Amino acid sequence: MNEISKEKLKLIDGQFDDVMEHIGWCGAFTLRLYAVMFVIIIWGAMNIASAVFLVADVPHQCAIADDLKVYVEETCDFNWTSNQASLTGPVEDDKLSVCLRYTKSSLFNVSCTYWESGNLTGDNLTEETCTKWSYDNSMFTSTLVTDLNLVCEKKWMTKLPQLLLMFGVLLGALLCGIGSDRWGRRTCFSMSLIILTVFALLTSFVKIFWIFLLIRMMVGVGAIGLCVSGVVYATEITSVRHRVLVNQMLQSSFSIAFMFLALFAYLERRWFYLNLILSIPIIAFVPFYMWFSDESPRWLLSKGKSQAALRSLNRMATVNKTNLSEFFDQFKDNEVLGQENLTIQESDKSKATRVPSSTLDIFRNPTLRVMSMILFYNWFAVTCIYYGLTLNTGSLNGNPFLNFFLIALVEIPANLGAVAVIKAWGRRPTICICNVIAGICLLCMMFTPNSEPTINVMLVLIGKFGTTASFSCIYLYTAELYPTPLRGNGVGICSGWARIGGMVSLLIIMLGDISQNLPFIVFGFIAALAGVSILLLPETKGLPLPETTHDTEQMYKHRSITLAKQFVPESLRKSCS
Repeated sequence: MNEISKEKLKLIDGQFDDVMEHIGWCGAFTLRLYAVMFVIIIWGAMNIASAVFLVADVPHQCAIADDLKVYVEETCDFNWTSNQASLTGPVEDDKLSVCLRYTKSSLFNVSCTYWESGNLTGDNLTEETCTKWSYDNSMFTSTLVTDLNLVCEKKWMTKLPQLLLMFGVLLGALLCGIGSDRWGRRTCFSMSLIILTVFALLTSFVKIFWIFLLIRMMVGVGAIGLCVSGVVYATEITSVRHRVLVNQMLQSSFSIAFMFLALFAYLERRWFYLNLILSIPIIAFVPFYMWFSDESPRWLLSKGKSQAALRSLNRMATVNKTNLSEFFDQFKDNEVLGQENLTIQESDKSKATRVPSSTLDIFRNPTLRVMSMILFYNWFAVTCIYYGLTLNTGSLNGNPFLNFFLIALVEIPANLGAVAVIKAWGRRPTICICNVIAGICLLCMMFTPNSEPTINVMLVLIGKFGTTASFSCIYLYTAELYPTPLRGNGVGICSGWARIGGMVSLLIIMLGDISQNLPFIVFGFIAALAGVSILLLPETKGLPLPETTHDTEQMYKHRSITLAKQFVPESLRKSCS
Protein backbone atom coordinates (compact mmCIF):
# COMPACT_ATOMS: atom_id res chain seq x y z
CA MET A 1 0.00 0.00 0.00
CA ASN A 2 1.19 3.49 -0.83
CA GLU A 3 0.14 4.82 2.56
CA ILE A 4 1.81 7.89 4.08
CA SER A 5 1.71 8.62 7.77
CA LYS A 6 0.48 12.01 8.91
CA GLU A 7 3.77 12.59 10.71
CA LYS A 8 5.53 12.77 7.35
CA LEU A 9 3.41 15.74 6.34
CA LYS A 10 6.14 18.18 7.40
CA LEU A 11 8.56 16.57 4.98
CA ILE A 12 6.00 16.77 2.19
CA ASP A 13 5.53 20.46 2.96
CA GLY A 14 9.23 21.14 2.61
CA GLN A 15 9.93 18.89 -0.38
CA PHE A 16 6.70 19.05 -2.40
CA ASP A 17 8.40 19.49 -5.78
CA ASP A 18 10.52 16.43 -5.04
CA VAL A 19 7.38 14.48 -4.15
CA MET A 20 5.79 15.37 -7.51
CA GLU A 21 9.02 14.45 -9.29
CA HIS A 22 8.95 11.02 -7.61
CA ILE A 23 5.27 10.43 -8.49
CA GLY A 24 6.09 11.28 -12.12
CA TRP A 25 4.52 13.62 -14.65
CA CYS A 26 4.32 10.94 -17.35
CA GLY A 27 2.18 8.41 -15.46
CA ALA A 28 -1.36 7.32 -16.23
CA PHE A 29 -2.99 9.73 -13.77
CA THR A 30 -1.24 12.89 -14.96
CA LEU A 31 -1.25 12.05 -18.69
CA ARG A 32 -4.95 11.29 -18.86
CA LEU A 33 -5.74 14.37 -16.76
CA TYR A 34 -3.59 16.59 -18.99
CA ALA A 35 -5.29 15.12 -22.06
CA VAL A 36 -8.83 15.69 -20.78
CA MET A 37 -8.06 19.23 -19.62
CA PHE A 38 -6.35 19.97 -22.95
CA VAL A 39 -9.40 18.94 -24.99
CA ILE A 40 -11.80 20.76 -22.67
CA ILE A 41 -9.83 24.01 -22.88
CA ILE A 42 -9.78 23.67 -26.69
CA TRP A 43 -13.58 23.73 -26.75
CA GLY A 44 -13.65 26.57 -24.26
CA ALA A 45 -11.26 28.62 -26.40
CA MET A 46 -13.36 28.01 -29.53
CA ASN A 47 -16.39 29.44 -27.74
CA ILE A 48 -14.37 32.52 -26.71
CA ALA A 49 -13.56 33.38 -30.34
CA SER A 50 -16.69 31.98 -32.01
CA ALA A 51 -18.30 35.42 -32.36
CA VAL A 52 -15.86 36.10 -35.21
CA PHE A 53 -18.07 33.81 -37.32
CA LEU A 54 -21.36 33.75 -35.41
CA VAL A 55 -21.71 37.53 -35.75
CA ALA A 56 -19.70 37.94 -38.95
CA ASP A 57 -20.55 40.92 -41.13
CA VAL A 58 -22.11 39.97 -44.46
CA PRO A 59 -22.12 42.16 -47.60
CA HIS A 60 -25.60 43.56 -48.04
CA GLN A 61 -27.70 46.15 -49.80
CA CYS A 62 -31.18 47.56 -49.50
CA ALA A 63 -33.75 45.05 -50.68
CA ILE A 64 -35.25 45.89 -54.07
CA ALA A 65 -38.98 45.35 -54.56
CA ASP A 66 -39.70 42.54 -57.03
CA ASP A 67 -42.51 44.50 -58.68
CA LEU A 68 -40.02 47.30 -59.44
CA LYS A 69 -37.81 44.88 -61.34
CA VAL A 70 -40.81 43.53 -63.28
CA TYR A 71 -41.99 47.06 -64.09
CA VAL A 72 -38.61 48.17 -65.44
CA GLU A 73 -38.14 45.02 -67.55
CA GLU A 74 -41.62 45.26 -69.07
CA THR A 75 -41.64 49.04 -69.57
CA CYS A 76 -38.08 49.52 -70.84
CA ASP A 77 -37.73 46.14 -72.57
CA PHE A 78 -34.40 45.00 -71.11
CA ASN A 79 -33.34 42.60 -68.37
CA TRP A 80 -32.63 43.76 -64.85
CA THR A 81 -28.91 43.67 -64.04
CA SER A 82 -26.55 44.91 -61.35
CA ASN A 83 -26.31 48.16 -63.29
CA GLN A 84 -29.98 48.88 -62.67
CA ALA A 85 -29.64 47.75 -59.04
CA SER A 86 -26.92 50.37 -58.51
CA LEU A 87 -29.43 53.08 -59.46
CA THR A 88 -31.96 52.30 -56.74
CA GLY A 89 -30.26 54.39 -54.04
CA PRO A 90 -27.86 57.29 -53.45
CA VAL A 91 -24.10 56.85 -53.79
CA GLU A 92 -21.82 57.29 -50.73
CA ASP A 93 -18.02 57.13 -51.05
CA ASP A 94 -18.35 55.84 -54.63
CA LYS A 95 -20.55 52.97 -53.43
CA LEU A 96 -24.27 52.37 -53.37
CA SER A 97 -25.61 53.25 -49.95
CA VAL A 98 -26.60 50.23 -47.86
CA CYS A 99 -28.74 52.27 -45.47
CA LEU A 100 -30.65 54.62 -47.77
CA ARG A 101 -32.69 53.98 -50.92
CA TYR A 102 -34.94 55.89 -53.25
CA THR A 103 -38.64 55.51 -52.55
CA LYS A 104 -40.43 53.03 -54.77
CA SER A 105 -42.99 55.62 -55.87
CA SER A 106 -40.28 57.98 -57.15
CA LEU A 107 -38.47 55.16 -58.98
CA PHE A 108 -41.70 54.22 -60.77
CA ASN A 109 -41.89 57.79 -62.17
CA VAL A 110 -38.43 57.97 -63.79
CA SER A 111 -37.91 57.39 -67.52
CA CYS A 112 -36.17 54.45 -69.18
CA THR A 113 -33.27 56.81 -69.93
CA TYR A 114 -32.46 56.84 -66.24
CA TRP A 115 -32.45 53.05 -66.01
CA GLU A 116 -30.16 52.81 -69.03
CA SER A 117 -27.66 55.61 -68.35
CA GLY A 118 -28.32 56.90 -64.85
CA ASN A 119 -29.03 60.41 -66.17
CA LEU A 120 -31.89 61.93 -64.23
CA THR A 121 -34.04 64.72 -65.63
CA GLY A 122 -36.70 66.63 -63.80
CA ASP A 123 -37.18 66.36 -60.04
CA ASN A 124 -34.66 64.64 -57.80
CA LEU A 125 -35.51 61.25 -56.38
CA THR A 126 -36.67 61.16 -52.77
CA GLU A 127 -34.78 59.05 -50.23
CA GLU A 128 -35.89 56.83 -47.35
CA THR A 129 -34.27 54.61 -44.76
CA CYS A 130 -33.96 50.94 -45.65
CA THR A 131 -36.19 48.57 -43.71
CA LYS A 132 -35.24 45.35 -45.50
CA TRP A 133 -31.92 44.13 -46.86
CA SER A 134 -30.67 41.44 -49.20
CA TYR A 135 -27.48 39.65 -48.18
CA ASP A 136 -24.66 38.12 -50.18
CA ASN A 137 -24.63 34.50 -49.02
CA SER A 138 -21.58 33.44 -51.02
CA MET A 139 -19.35 33.49 -47.89
CA PHE A 140 -21.81 32.97 -45.01
CA THR A 141 -25.20 31.29 -45.37
CA SER A 142 -26.44 32.95 -42.20
CA THR A 143 -25.06 34.80 -39.21
CA LEU A 144 -26.65 36.66 -36.34
CA VAL A 145 -26.29 39.79 -38.51
CA THR A 146 -28.51 38.38 -41.27
CA ASP A 147 -31.07 36.89 -38.88
CA LEU A 148 -31.53 40.06 -36.80
CA ASN A 149 -30.58 42.65 -39.47
CA LEU A 150 -27.75 44.12 -37.37
CA VAL A 151 -26.80 46.67 -40.02
CA CYS A 152 -26.84 50.44 -40.47
CA GLU A 153 -28.11 52.04 -37.25
CA LYS A 154 -27.86 48.62 -35.54
CA LYS A 155 -24.32 47.87 -36.74
CA TRP A 156 -22.82 48.94 -33.39
CA MET A 157 -24.70 46.05 -31.79
CA THR A 158 -22.46 43.53 -33.60
CA LYS A 159 -19.65 44.45 -31.17
CA LEU A 160 -21.78 43.72 -28.09
CA PRO A 161 -21.63 39.88 -28.13
CA GLN A 162 -17.83 39.88 -27.99
CA LEU A 163 -17.79 42.81 -25.55
CA LEU A 164 -20.20 41.06 -23.16
CA LEU A 165 -18.27 37.82 -23.54
CA MET A 166 -15.07 39.64 -22.56
CA PHE A 167 -16.87 41.16 -19.59
CA GLY A 168 -17.93 37.64 -18.64
CA VAL A 169 -14.33 36.52 -19.01
CA LEU A 170 -13.30 39.35 -16.68
CA LEU A 171 -15.95 38.36 -14.15
CA GLY A 172 -15.09 34.67 -14.45
CA ALA A 173 -11.36 35.26 -14.04
CA LEU A 174 -11.90 37.18 -10.81
CA LEU A 175 -14.47 34.75 -9.39
CA CYS A 176 -12.54 31.65 -10.37
CA GLY A 177 -9.26 33.08 -9.12
CA ILE A 178 -10.76 33.76 -5.71
CA GLY A 179 -12.82 30.58 -5.75
CA SER A 180 -9.94 28.29 -6.67
CA ASP A 181 -8.02 29.50 -3.62
CA ARG A 182 -11.05 29.19 -1.37
CA TRP A 183 -12.80 26.05 -2.62
CA GLY A 184 -10.12 24.30 -4.64
CA ARG A 185 -8.78 24.03 -8.18
CA ARG A 186 -10.82 20.96 -9.13
CA THR A 187 -14.05 22.44 -7.78
CA CYS A 188 -13.67 25.65 -9.82
CA PHE A 189 -12.70 23.78 -12.97
CA SER A 190 -15.76 21.53 -12.60
CA MET A 191 -18.12 24.46 -12.03
CA SER A 192 -16.65 26.35 -14.98
CA LEU A 193 -17.12 23.29 -17.18
CA ILE A 194 -20.79 22.98 -16.21
CA ILE A 195 -21.42 26.72 -16.78
CA LEU A 196 -19.79 26.57 -20.21
CA THR A 197 -21.72 23.43 -21.18
CA VAL A 198 -25.13 24.88 -20.29
CA PHE A 199 -24.76 28.39 -21.71
CA ALA A 200 -22.83 27.47 -24.85
CA LEU A 201 -25.71 25.16 -25.78
CA LEU A 202 -28.32 27.84 -25.00
CA THR A 203 -26.60 30.24 -27.41
CA SER A 204 -28.18 28.53 -30.43
CA PHE A 205 -31.74 28.59 -29.14
CA VAL A 206 -32.19 32.15 -27.88
CA LYS A 207 -33.56 34.56 -30.48
CA ILE A 208 -33.90 37.65 -28.26
CA PHE A 209 -30.73 39.68 -28.71
CA TRP A 210 -30.40 41.04 -25.17
CA ILE A 211 -30.85 37.59 -23.64
CA PHE A 212 -28.30 36.33 -26.16
CA LEU A 213 -25.83 38.88 -24.79
CA LEU A 214 -26.33 37.68 -21.21
CA ILE A 215 -25.79 34.08 -22.30
CA ARG A 216 -22.57 35.02 -24.11
CA MET A 217 -21.40 36.71 -20.92
CA MET A 218 -21.92 33.45 -19.03
CA VAL A 219 -20.06 31.55 -21.76
CA GLY A 220 -17.13 33.84 -21.06
CA VAL A 221 -17.38 33.14 -17.32
CA GLY A 222 -17.19 29.40 -17.89
CA ALA A 223 -14.54 29.42 -20.62
CA ILE A 224 -12.00 31.53 -18.73
CA GLY A 225 -12.67 29.62 -15.52
CA LEU A 226 -11.31 26.53 -17.26
CA CYS A 227 -8.12 28.37 -18.22
CA VAL A 228 -7.45 30.00 -14.84
CA SER A 229 -8.10 26.98 -12.62
CA GLY A 230 -6.66 24.58 -15.21
CA VAL A 231 -3.29 26.31 -15.47
CA VAL A 232 -2.98 26.67 -11.69
CA TYR A 233 -4.00 23.03 -11.22
CA ALA A 234 -1.53 21.73 -13.82
CA THR A 235 1.28 23.91 -12.44
CA GLU A 236 0.81 22.57 -8.94
CA ILE A 237 0.79 18.86 -9.83
CA THR A 238 3.79 19.08 -12.18
CA SER A 239 7.42 18.90 -11.14
CA VAL A 240 9.80 21.79 -11.80
CA ARG A 241 11.55 20.02 -14.70
CA HIS A 242 8.37 19.53 -16.72
CA ARG A 243 6.34 22.56 -15.68
CA VAL A 244 7.26 24.58 -18.77
CA LEU A 245 6.33 21.78 -21.18
CA VAL A 246 2.98 21.09 -19.55
CA ASN A 247 2.12 24.80 -19.37
CA GLN A 248 2.97 25.31 -23.05
CA MET A 249 0.85 22.30 -23.97
CA LEU A 250 -2.14 23.92 -22.30
CA GLN A 251 -1.38 27.28 -23.89
CA SER A 252 -1.16 25.72 -27.37
CA SER A 253 -4.77 24.62 -26.92
CA PHE A 254 -5.85 28.13 -27.97
CA SER A 255 -4.02 27.98 -31.30
CA ILE A 256 -5.34 24.50 -32.03
CA ALA A 257 -8.82 25.67 -31.02
CA PHE A 258 -8.73 28.62 -33.40
CA MET A 259 -7.56 26.45 -36.30
CA PHE A 260 -10.41 24.01 -35.67
CA LEU A 261 -12.80 26.94 -35.35
CA ALA A 262 -11.76 28.19 -38.80
CA LEU A 263 -12.25 24.67 -40.21
CA PHE A 264 -15.67 24.18 -38.61
CA ALA A 265 -16.80 27.64 -39.74
CA TYR A 266 -15.63 26.90 -43.29
CA LEU A 267 -17.53 23.59 -43.36
CA GLU A 268 -20.67 24.92 -41.67
CA ARG A 269 -21.68 28.44 -42.80
CA ARG A 270 -24.89 28.63 -40.72
CA TRP A 271 -24.29 30.16 -37.30
CA PHE A 272 -26.97 28.09 -35.54
CA TYR A 273 -25.43 24.74 -36.47
CA LEU A 274 -21.88 26.02 -36.08
CA ASN A 275 -22.61 26.88 -32.45
CA LEU A 276 -24.06 23.40 -31.88
CA ILE A 277 -20.79 21.92 -33.14
CA LEU A 278 -18.95 24.07 -30.60
CA SER A 279 -21.22 23.23 -27.66
CA ILE A 280 -22.63 19.69 -27.82
CA PRO A 281 -19.27 17.82 -27.56
CA ILE A 282 -18.54 19.55 -24.24
CA ILE A 283 -21.26 17.45 -22.61
CA ALA A 284 -19.22 14.29 -23.19
CA PHE A 285 -16.18 15.73 -21.39
CA VAL A 286 -17.89 16.34 -18.03
CA PRO A 287 -17.94 12.73 -16.75
CA PHE A 288 -14.38 12.10 -17.98
CA TYR A 289 -13.00 15.03 -16.03
CA MET A 290 -14.97 14.20 -12.89
CA TRP A 291 -13.64 10.63 -12.96
CA PHE A 292 -9.99 11.32 -13.84
CA SER A 293 -9.33 14.39 -11.69
CA ASP A 294 -8.57 14.91 -8.02
CA GLU A 295 -8.01 18.02 -5.92
CA SER A 296 -4.56 19.61 -5.97
CA PRO A 297 -2.66 18.15 -2.99
CA ARG A 298 -0.52 21.28 -2.82
CA TRP A 299 -3.65 23.41 -2.33
CA LEU A 300 -5.06 20.98 0.21
CA LEU A 301 -1.80 21.15 2.14
CA SER A 302 -1.82 24.97 2.11
CA LYS A 303 -5.32 24.86 3.64
CA GLY A 304 -4.26 22.48 6.39
CA LYS A 305 -6.31 19.59 4.98
CA SER A 306 -3.61 17.04 5.61
CA GLN A 307 -5.68 13.86 5.34
CA ALA A 308 -7.22 14.95 2.02
CA ALA A 309 -3.77 15.92 0.70
CA LEU A 310 -2.40 12.50 1.64
CA ARG A 311 -5.31 10.73 -0.04
CA SER A 312 -4.81 12.78 -3.22
CA LEU A 313 -1.08 12.01 -3.30
CA ASN A 314 -1.75 8.32 -2.67
CA ARG A 315 -4.24 8.15 -5.52
CA MET A 316 -1.85 9.86 -7.95
CA ALA A 317 0.98 7.53 -6.94
CA THR A 318 -1.20 4.41 -7.18
CA VAL A 319 -2.54 5.22 -10.65
CA ASN A 320 0.97 6.21 -11.81
CA LYS A 321 2.23 2.87 -10.40
CA THR A 322 4.84 4.47 -8.16
CA ASN A 323 5.50 3.65 -4.52
CA LEU A 324 5.32 6.89 -2.59
CA SER A 325 6.68 5.29 0.58
CA GLU A 326 10.02 4.85 -1.20
CA PHE A 327 10.36 8.63 -1.36
CA PHE A 328 10.38 8.84 2.44
CA ASP A 329 12.45 5.72 3.01
CA GLN A 330 15.44 7.30 1.25
CA PHE A 331 15.69 9.90 4.04
CA LYS A 332 16.00 7.43 6.93
CA ASP A 333 19.76 7.68 7.08
CA ASN A 334 20.01 11.22 5.73
CA GLU A 335 21.05 13.58 8.51
CA VAL A 336 20.52 16.62 6.34
CA LEU A 337 16.79 16.04 6.35
CA GLY A 338 16.71 14.97 10.01
CA GLN A 339 14.83 16.40 12.88
CA GLU A 340 16.85 19.62 12.83
CA ASN A 341 15.66 20.46 9.32
CA LEU A 342 12.07 19.66 10.17
CA THR A 343 12.33 22.02 13.12
CA ILE A 344 13.42 24.77 10.76
CA GLN A 345 10.36 24.19 8.62
CA GLU A 346 8.18 24.84 11.63
CA SER A 347 10.16 27.91 12.61
CA ASP A 348 9.05 31.50 12.86
CA LYS A 349 8.82 31.68 9.09
CA SER A 350 6.05 29.11 9.00
CA LYS A 351 4.30 30.63 11.98
CA ALA A 352 4.44 34.04 10.36
CA THR A 353 3.22 32.93 6.97
CA ARG A 354 1.04 29.89 7.50
CA VAL A 355 -2.01 32.01 8.20
CA PRO A 356 -5.25 32.21 6.21
CA SER A 357 -4.75 34.41 3.14
CA SER A 358 -7.26 36.62 1.39
CA THR A 359 -7.32 38.55 -1.85
CA LEU A 360 -6.51 41.80 -0.05
CA ASP A 361 -3.13 40.38 1.01
CA ILE A 362 -1.98 40.86 -2.57
CA PHE A 363 -2.45 44.61 -2.14
CA ARG A 364 -1.47 44.90 1.52
CA ASN A 365 1.98 43.38 1.07
CA PRO A 366 4.37 45.94 -0.55
CA THR A 367 6.29 43.33 -2.56
CA LEU A 368 3.18 41.60 -3.87
CA ARG A 369 1.60 44.98 -4.63
CA VAL A 370 4.51 46.16 -6.81
CA MET A 371 4.82 42.84 -8.58
CA SER A 372 1.09 42.69 -9.17
CA MET A 373 0.90 46.16 -10.75
CA ILE A 374 3.57 45.19 -13.28
CA LEU A 375 1.86 41.87 -13.97
CA PHE A 376 -1.52 43.59 -14.33
CA TYR A 377 -0.24 45.78 -17.13
CA ASN A 378 1.55 42.93 -18.88
CA TRP A 379 -1.56 40.78 -18.80
CA PHE A 380 -3.61 43.73 -20.05
CA ALA A 381 -1.14 44.38 -22.86
CA VAL A 382 -0.61 40.84 -24.09
CA THR A 383 -4.35 40.04 -24.12
CA CYS A 384 -5.29 43.34 -25.73
CA ILE A 385 -2.87 42.66 -28.57
CA TYR A 386 -3.61 38.93 -28.81
CA TYR A 387 -7.37 39.35 -29.20
CA GLY A 388 -6.98 42.58 -31.13
CA LEU A 389 -5.00 40.80 -33.85
CA THR A 390 -7.18 37.69 -33.70
CA LEU A 391 -10.52 39.46 -33.90
CA ASN A 392 -9.35 42.04 -36.44
CA THR A 393 -8.63 39.50 -39.18
CA GLY A 394 -11.63 40.88 -41.04
CA SER A 395 -9.64 44.03 -41.86
CA LEU A 396 -7.06 41.95 -43.72
CA ASN A 397 -7.57 41.29 -47.41
CA GLY A 398 -8.45 37.76 -48.52
CA ASN A 399 -10.55 34.82 -47.37
CA PRO A 400 -11.70 35.29 -43.73
CA PHE A 401 -11.43 31.56 -42.97
CA LEU A 402 -7.90 31.34 -44.33
CA ASN A 403 -6.80 34.54 -42.57
CA PHE A 404 -8.15 33.30 -39.26
CA PHE A 405 -6.47 29.93 -39.79
CA LEU A 406 -3.10 31.59 -40.52
CA ILE A 407 -3.40 33.83 -37.48
CA ALA A 408 -3.94 30.67 -35.42
CA LEU A 409 -1.29 28.62 -37.22
CA VAL A 410 1.48 31.08 -36.39
CA GLU A 411 0.79 30.40 -32.72
CA ILE A 412 2.06 26.80 -33.02
CA PRO A 413 5.74 27.68 -33.64
CA ALA A 414 5.40 30.52 -31.11
CA ASN A 415 4.26 28.13 -28.38
CA LEU A 416 6.72 25.38 -29.30
CA GLY A 417 9.61 27.82 -29.60
CA ALA A 418 8.75 29.34 -26.25
CA VAL A 419 9.20 25.94 -24.56
CA ALA A 420 12.88 25.73 -25.48
CA VAL A 421 13.61 29.42 -25.00
CA ILE A 422 12.10 29.90 -21.54
CA LYS A 423 13.70 26.68 -20.29
CA ALA A 424 17.14 27.71 -21.53
CA TRP A 425 16.97 31.48 -21.24
CA GLY A 426 14.33 32.16 -18.61
CA ARG A 427 10.82 33.57 -18.34
CA ARG A 428 11.60 37.28 -17.98
CA PRO A 429 13.92 37.83 -20.99
CA THR A 430 11.67 35.71 -23.22
CA ILE A 431 8.58 37.78 -22.42
CA CYS A 432 10.56 41.00 -22.85
CA ILE A 433 12.05 40.18 -26.25
CA CYS A 434 8.82 38.73 -27.65
CA ASN A 435 6.84 41.82 -26.64
CA VAL A 436 9.45 44.14 -28.11
CA ILE A 437 9.49 42.21 -31.41
CA ALA A 438 5.71 42.35 -31.59
CA GLY A 439 5.75 46.07 -30.80
CA ILE A 440 8.34 46.90 -33.47
CA CYS A 441 6.53 44.94 -36.19
CA LEU A 442 3.16 46.51 -35.42
CA LEU A 443 4.64 50.02 -35.23
CA CYS A 444 6.12 49.45 -38.70
CA MET A 445 2.53 49.34 -39.98
CA MET A 446 2.56 53.16 -39.91
CA PHE A 447 5.12 53.10 -42.73
CA THR A 448 3.44 50.53 -44.99
CA PRO A 449 0.70 51.61 -47.38
CA ASN A 450 -2.58 49.73 -47.68
CA SER A 451 -1.62 48.98 -51.28
CA GLU A 452 0.94 46.46 -49.99
CA PRO A 453 -1.30 43.84 -48.35
CA THR A 454 1.37 41.13 -48.36
CA ILE A 455 3.73 43.24 -46.24
CA ASN A 456 0.93 44.17 -43.84
CA VAL A 457 -0.12 40.55 -43.41
CA MET A 458 3.49 39.49 -42.75
CA LEU A 459 3.96 42.21 -40.11
CA VAL A 460 0.71 41.21 -38.40
CA LEU A 461 1.72 37.53 -38.41
CA ILE A 462 5.11 38.33 -36.85
CA GLY A 463 3.38 40.54 -34.28
CA LYS A 464 0.97 37.70 -33.51
CA PHE A 465 3.94 35.35 -33.19
CA GLY A 466 5.58 37.59 -30.59
CA THR A 467 2.49 38.30 -28.55
CA THR A 468 1.49 34.61 -28.57
CA ALA A 469 4.89 33.60 -27.21
CA SER A 470 4.49 36.25 -24.48
CA PHE A 471 0.95 35.07 -23.74
CA SER A 472 2.08 31.47 -23.36
CA CYS A 473 4.84 32.51 -20.91
CA ILE A 474 2.87 34.95 -18.77
CA TYR A 475 0.52 32.29 -17.35
CA LEU A 476 3.39 30.14 -16.10
CA TYR A 477 5.46 33.12 -14.97
CA THR A 478 2.60 34.53 -12.90
CA ALA A 479 1.83 31.17 -11.28
CA GLU A 480 5.51 30.86 -10.31
CA LEU A 481 5.63 34.32 -8.70
CA TYR A 482 2.63 34.10 -6.36
CA PRO A 483 2.75 31.95 -3.19
CA THR A 484 0.50 28.89 -2.99
CA PRO A 485 -2.22 30.42 -0.72
CA LEU A 486 -2.59 33.35 -3.14
CA ARG A 487 -1.74 31.68 -6.44
CA GLY A 488 -5.30 31.28 -7.64
CA ASN A 489 -6.16 34.82 -6.53
CA GLY A 490 -3.11 36.23 -8.26
CA VAL A 491 -3.65 34.45 -11.56
CA GLY A 492 -7.36 35.23 -11.40
CA ILE A 493 -6.92 38.98 -10.83
CA CYS A 494 -4.22 39.17 -13.51
CA SER A 495 -6.53 37.33 -15.86
CA GLY A 496 -9.23 39.85 -14.98
CA TRP A 497 -6.94 42.68 -16.08
CA ALA A 498 -6.29 40.68 -19.23
CA ARG A 499 -10.01 40.68 -19.99
CA ILE A 500 -10.10 44.45 -19.62
CA GLY A 501 -7.41 44.37 -22.29
CA GLY A 502 -9.66 42.17 -24.40
CA MET A 503 -12.53 44.66 -24.11
CA VAL A 504 -10.25 47.60 -24.85
CA SER A 505 -8.97 45.77 -27.93
CA LEU A 506 -12.51 45.94 -29.40
CA LEU A 507 -12.50 49.71 -28.94
CA ILE A 508 -9.03 50.00 -30.50
CA ILE A 509 -10.23 47.97 -33.49
CA MET A 510 -12.87 50.65 -34.11
CA LEU A 511 -10.02 53.08 -34.84
CA GLY A 512 -9.81 51.25 -38.15
CA ASP A 513 -12.71 53.45 -39.32
CA ILE A 514 -10.24 56.37 -39.18
CA SER A 515 -7.27 54.53 -40.69
CA GLN A 516 -6.96 50.82 -41.48
CA ASN A 517 -3.50 50.51 -39.86
CA LEU A 518 -4.15 52.75 -36.83
CA PRO A 519 -5.25 49.88 -34.51
CA PHE A 520 -2.04 47.98 -35.22
CA ILE A 521 0.07 51.04 -34.40
CA VAL A 522 -1.67 51.46 -31.04
CA PHE A 523 -1.10 47.77 -30.30
CA GLY A 524 2.59 48.28 -31.10
CA PHE A 525 3.04 51.00 -28.47
CA ILE A 526 1.27 48.88 -25.85
CA ALA A 527 3.50 45.85 -26.59
CA ALA A 528 6.77 47.79 -26.46
CA LEU A 529 5.97 49.27 -23.04
CA ALA A 530 5.06 45.83 -21.68
CA GLY A 531 8.39 44.43 -22.87
CA VAL A 532 10.31 47.04 -20.89
CA SER A 533 8.27 46.85 -17.67
CA ILE A 534 8.65 43.08 -17.23
CA LEU A 535 12.39 43.57 -16.56
CA LEU A 536 11.54 44.88 -13.08
CA LEU A 537 10.35 41.46 -11.90
CA PRO A 538 12.48 38.55 -10.61
CA GLU A 539 13.41 35.51 -12.70
CA THR A 540 11.82 32.18 -11.66
CA LYS A 541 13.72 29.76 -13.89
CA GLY A 542 14.79 26.66 -11.92
CA LEU A 543 13.26 27.86 -8.65
CA PRO A 544 10.68 25.93 -6.62
CA LEU A 545 7.19 27.36 -6.36
CA PRO A 546 6.97 29.84 -3.47
CA GLU A 547 4.84 28.30 -0.74
CA THR A 548 4.56 31.43 1.44
CA THR A 549 4.58 35.20 1.11
CA HIS A 550 8.04 35.18 2.68
CA ASP A 551 9.32 33.01 -0.19
CA THR A 552 8.02 35.51 -2.74
CA GLU A 553 9.55 38.43 -0.85
CA GLN A 554 12.95 36.72 -0.84
CA MET A 555 12.65 35.98 -4.55
CA TYR A 556 11.90 39.64 -5.28
CA LYS A 557 14.62 40.92 -2.93
CA HIS A 558 17.36 38.89 -4.62
CA ARG A 559 16.26 39.55 -8.21
CA SER A 560 18.88 40.60 -10.76
CA ILE A 561 18.38 44.09 -12.13
CA THR A 562 21.38 44.57 -14.46
CA LEU A 563 20.80 43.96 -18.17
CA ALA A 564 23.74 41.55 -18.36
CA LYS A 565 22.29 39.30 -15.67
CA GLN A 566 18.83 39.46 -17.24
CA PHE A 567 19.74 38.69 -20.83
CA VAL A 568 23.06 36.82 -20.75
CA PRO A 569 22.84 33.22 -19.44
CA GLU A 570 24.93 32.54 -16.35
CA SER A 571 27.03 29.88 -18.11
CA LEU A 572 27.95 32.34 -20.85
CA ARG A 573 28.78 35.10 -18.36
CA LYS A 574 31.14 32.75 -16.51
CA SER A 575 32.87 31.68 -19.69
CA CYS A 576 33.45 35.29 -20.72
CA SER A 577 34.74 36.41 -17.30
